[in-house]
Amino acid sequence: MSEIKIECPECRQSFDVTDELMGEPVECGNCQHHFKISTENQAKVVRDYFPGEKAHNLEVFQRKTPEALASAPVEFQAADYAQFSDPNTVLPVGPMRLICIFGGILGMGLVILLFVLGSGQGGILTDVPDGKRWFLVGFTALIGSLLVLYGFVKYRILGVVLTLLFVGGLVAMPIVYPERLTPVASSFNPDEMDLEVHVDLPGEDVMRFKSDLGYTTVETQIKEAEHPERVIAFALKRAKPVHLETIKKYLAQSLITAEIPRVYEGRRIKEEPATLLIYNNARIPIDEAATFAKKFADSLQVREDLQLIEIDVNVDSLTTTDAKEITDENHPNYHAKNLVELRSIDPTRQAAAIQRLGNTNNIKLRSDIVTQLIVLLTHQSGEQRAEIVDTLRTWAIPDDGADEVITQQARERMKVGMKLPESYLQYLVEQNVESIGDILVYAWADDVIVYEELMLTAGERAEEGLLNVLSELDNYQLESAASILSKVGSPVSIPALSEAYEKSKGELKKSLKATIDEIQSRR
Repeated sequence: MSEIKIECPECRQSFDVTDELMGEPVECGNCQHHFKISTENQAKVVRDYFPGEKAHNLEVFQRKTPEALASAPVEFQAADYAQFSDPNTVLPVGPMRLICIFGGILGMGLVILLFVLGSGQGGILTDVPDGKRWFLVGFTALIGSLLVLYGFVKYRILGVVLTLLFVGGLVAMPIVYPERLTPVASSFNPDEMDLEVHVDLPGEDVMRFKSDLGYTTVETQIKEAEHPERVIAFALKRAKPVHLETIKKYLAQSLITAEIPRVYEGRRIKEEPATLLIYNNARIPIDEAATFAKKFADSLQVREDLQLIEIDVNVDSLTTTDAKEITDENHPNYHAKNLVELRSIDPTRQAAAIQRLGNTNNIKLRSDIVTQLIVLLTHQSGEQRAEIVDTLRTWAIPDDGADEVITQQARERMKVGMKLPESYLQYLVEQNVESIGDILVYAWADDVIVYEELMLTAGERAEEGLLNVLSELDNYQLESAASILSKVGSPVSIPALSEAYEKSKGELKKSLKATIDEIQSRR
């Protein structure tokens, strides 16, 4: 007895039954359909094949290409594609390219504006040599043109035109605005200096001098310099290394140059060791440079044909004075030694002496000290000038020349928009310097609250300055001006105040009316 597999003709569910039930009626356990088992209801058995077995030869599944198709030639139709198109010429200009366009144009425009506005007297480009001007122009033109051309990739012609215009403008700037030097006020008088000007030497001595000193170094610097006439060399004999830095700084300041000199040690003059310093951009002639070098020299020789000054260094002039003598106000040498410190070439020693003398009430050697302070004021700059003026407030004497120097320096700072040091203003007011109304108003307009008290102290000089600018003041400044004039104003102020009164409104109008009434009440 064996089993057979049948399936329900209704739901096709298969079952395993014994062959004895063949021909017998049965009921489907899945759908309850009744049917008789017969060969028609037998399920087809599918044999499972294991790996390695083959149900049929695989060749029966192959498809054969008809002979007619197999022998037919294959033809391809050539495709015609459009040529490549740069998306940059089709798409809108992106933000990055717009930034490059504006950056390039703005950069080149600012440099052109810098030349136009900064090349005047006291401008930012004053004393800038032509070489640096051309470098600035060349660098800006290169970077600016690259940015503009990159940004105008969609409109190349427009980009090229703009680039040519701005580059042409930049290139014209160093030609239209060449190097301009600040005028140097000089009190140099060659007759006052005991200088040995050595011009003519025997041929053999000149050759030996140049050979020992290594003068070819100086000749090379003169040939390569942008302005050969500005090259000045200093041959220092007996200069100690500890003093060399002080000498270098002093000479740079005296020559009115910010450059660091070239230093060549191990040179010789007549078998004596020497150090060679070379400055390439001296702003004063060689004879005047010698007057400054005299401050630390036992003797010197000016060799104009070689553009060189030979100096025997006075080591004692570079040695610091005994501390007790320069700090003890009761010491008999206090004033003399501090005068020596003022004449020192060391800026640190000068600054310390200026501060000490500014804090003392023990006044001696007044004329000599004031004269030296004015010399320093003429040649110093920045914060040290303010300290010198502060010291002059204690030491100044009538007709010593300090008034003119301080007034001139204040107006020079005004021209370039610089803030005036407090010591300058205090000195001019305390020393009753006349015709300083413009200086007082310049400082007051910057901070009316801080300088209102100073204006009151200045009195008529402040009134003079305020009347010259009263019509140009804003309401805030006009309020302060009314307060000042109510205390120091004279009847001369009434017409200008009345005009301002007619144009004003509100509280300002009341303040101006009160000021006018106050001045009239003092008649």
